Amino acid sequence: MSFTQGAASPSATDAVTILLVDDEQDVRTLLRFLIGRTGAPLEVVAEAADGRSALEQWRAQRPDVIVLDEQMANLSGMEVARQILTEDPAQTIVLYSAYLTPDLEDEASELGVRLSVAKGDFNQLLGYLTDLAGGRA
Repeated sequence: MSFTQGAASPSATDAVTILLVDDEQDVRTLLRFLIGRTGAPLEVVAEAADGRSALEQWRAQRPDVIVLDEQMANLSGMEVARQILTEDPAQTIVLYSAYLTPDLEDEASELGVRLSVAKGDFNQLLGYLTDLAGGRA
């Protein structure tokens, strides 16, 4: 796991907006469901199934957080993160990958990704998002 402090916290009355990016519809559906069950002020405002769509949705929605898969069509998660963080270094990105390695975690952290989580570690991902909604992350 890799974690970097930072990111502006939303006001207490605003929901933290989230862009879910994963090439598997089932994963996006499950994450949307789990996020909704937290009871925290979290709102999935958009989804994308590939890197190019992720960039389009990010530019259209400007979410507070991007939950980003690494291996996708068109552009990888790291390529998407690099482009987004070049345009907006303060953007909060969580890399959520089944192929998480120490080298990938280090690369993501150096790039400015706030958190790297192995796919399936729902507790860590949801805990981070809930903390962010509470203004503690």
